[in-house]
Amino acid sequence: MHRGEIYLVDLRNPVGSEQSGVRPAVIVQNEVGNAHSPTTIICPLTSQVKNMGATHVTLSPDDCGILKESTVLCEQVRVIDKSRIRNKVGEIRNKEKIEAINQKLLISIGII
Repeated sequence: MHRGEIYLVDLRNPVGSEQSGVRPAVIVQNEVGNAHSPTTIICPLTSQVKNMGATHVTLSPDDCGILKESTVLCEQVRVIDKSRIRNKVGEIRNKEKIEAINQKLLISIGII
């Protein structure tokens, strides 16, 4: 498992406005954490965006191999146990998209 890869993850049992269900998510945790921790950090994707926010990044199938255009919800960043991870469905190889996710994460957690 590597940063920038997209997996189906099981986010059942949400509370309130948390994203839920089995859905794609991009791994945003660093490589050391991914190699040694029983958890990882993800940002869920959605294909149904009501309005693009300051913490959203749009991905196309050409960007990463997903089936349809989706949005990375950087404001929904969270830690999950690796047992929630199902199969790999894509990988973001476009460095501009990775950098956009990095910037949106900084906005989301209040660093910029």
